[in-house]
Amino acid sequence: MGVFDNIKNKAEEVLGQDKVAKAEDLAAQHSDKVEQYSDQGLDFAAERADAATGGKYADHIQGARDNVDARIGDEGDVVDPAIEVDPTVETDPRP
Repeated sequence: MGVFDNIKNKAEEVLGQDKVAKAEDLAAQHSDKVEQYSDQGLDFAAERADAATGGKYADHIQGARDNVDARIGDEGDVVDPAIEVDPTVETDPRP
């Protein structure tokens, strides 16, 4: 079970399955906006992380941002969790 499954299950516990299903339907109907806002959020987080580290880990941060975006999907399509991510990009900058 992936992270998004856990989030969905928690949302169903709190809100109920009918509201979660309605949210999924709305997201599917407006997938272009969902993609736009997810990209904006990822860009914002990457910029903040890059600023906080003084640019020292810019490649790692950009790689992590791109890998998350690939897992979220494009235009609202949820990508298979087993998606191939770029193995040349190390997203953990710890030595």
